[in-house]
Amino acid sequence: MRHIPLLLILFPLMLRAQQDPLSTQFWNNYSHFNPGSMGLYYEHTASIMYRRQWESVNGAPESVHANYSTLVKKNHGLGINYIYDHVGFSENHTANVNYNYQIMFDSYNEHILSFGVGIGLMHFSSYGDWIPPTTNEDPLIETATSPIVKPNFNTGIAYKKDYLYLGLGVTHLFNFRKSDYSPAQHYYLMGDYTLRVNREFSFVPRLIVQTDAVKVNFDVSIMAILRKRYWLSAGYRYKDIITLSAGWNILRKFKIGYSYDFSVGKLANFSNGTHEFVIGVQFGSREVHRPIQGNPNF
Repeated sequence: MRHIPLLLILFPLMLRAQQDPLSTQFWNNYSHFNPGSMGLYYEHTASIMYRRQWESVNGAPESVHANYSTLVKKNHGLGINYIYDHVGFSENHTANVNYNYQIMFDSYNEHILSFGVGIGLMHFSSYGDWIPPTTNEDPLIETATSPIVKPNFNTGIAYKKDYLYLGLGVTHLFNFRKSDYSPAQHYYLMGDYTLRVNREFSFVPRLIVQTDAVKVNFDVSIMAILRKRYWLSAGYRYKDIITLSAGWNILRKFKIGYSYDFSVGKLANFSNGTHEFVIGVQFGSREVHRPIQGNPNF
């Protein structure tokens, strides 16, 4: 069972400081870690993403992100999201209901400040369906746990002005320590800016920083968009991966995307890379007064 020793070392730590799953096309998942981001560009947005990390490594992370959001009466964003995360012998399901209130500073939907909250549940379980290397019991190696269910609270603010988007979010706001599974608070800082070359072509640099007050991760990427339909993106996660992504915005309503991650860290010699697929729908653009601007979050 290849690379199992590495997972056995990490597994007890994961029970007590579970990291939120990362994604390459993170702009599709803003509402998962910042409920203030819903409804800033479209009246209806939905997407589902599947990510298979570190291909060829046994027990490597596998996750699904799904979300839907809608805009109600121009100032209220409502939405739901769901995350499935499978790492080694553990499974985590998180579902949240989100709400935000948007303050409008102009009549063109180009200057908005949004405050959001999310409330939901986390369901954690682990299964020790493996053969230990010896018959000796090791209390530090988990074998199986009864399912653990805990409440989950997220919050965030988002700011949009013209071609600029900025966001700050916090997940697992309250820590309920009634079991060994205790998810840490995670803090997110994110932003992007659309650089329009002409009516047909634009660039979108992006940055997202994540920390649990112990470890810091950050992703930086640059996306090229042609005719608001086709896009290519290249990115880098600090000491971890180099990413390449491509996608198609069909009829400006439906979207598909794919990314491949090249490992550059300690797993570079063991992993065959990471695959990520996204499909989604988005319609009811808020930018009806100035349609040339368009939405950079494909």
